[in-house]
Amino acid sequence: MAKLLSIVAAPLGRRTVLQAWFGEKDAEQLAIIRRLAADLNLPAEIRAVPIVRDENRLALSSRNQRLTPEHYQSALSLSGALRALAEDARRGRPLDIPLQSAHVRSAGADLDYLVVVDPATLKELDLSETAPCGTRLWPSSPHGWDQSVSSTP
Repeated sequence: MAKLLSIVAAPLGRRTVLQAWFGEKDAEQLAIIRRLAADLNLPAEIRAVPIVRDENRLALSSRNQRLTPEHYQSALSLSGALRALAEDARRGRPLDIPLQSAHVRSAGADLDYLVVVDPATLKELDLSETAPCGTRLWPSSPHGWDQSVSSTP
């Protein structure tokens, strides 16, 4: 990640770049780049590009294009669980992470745990009540098929 930040900071630091666009697919990278720009007081506006999805709403990526049919179904279960949790967050309902985790595992996906984090700090949120709007839902694996879903009001 340090190498990536060095590469990104160089052109932004020249103060000739007014906007920089990064994909939401890698939400962690996007959050860190936004923090970098804020911490260094860079004038460039960091913009997010929405995740492009296929007809089944699975994120399009080079990794997903190589999935076997069995792994594709597992990926769909993870994507569906993330969407269900995001919808609950949007509606102000308590998030049932154990239920959604079980759903993903039952479809054959390898999921260690599922957490809800603050999109700016990436710190895990306390879900004793309900998740606030604007949360990001991430599976534990950096090789997850669908790494985040943003909830919006």
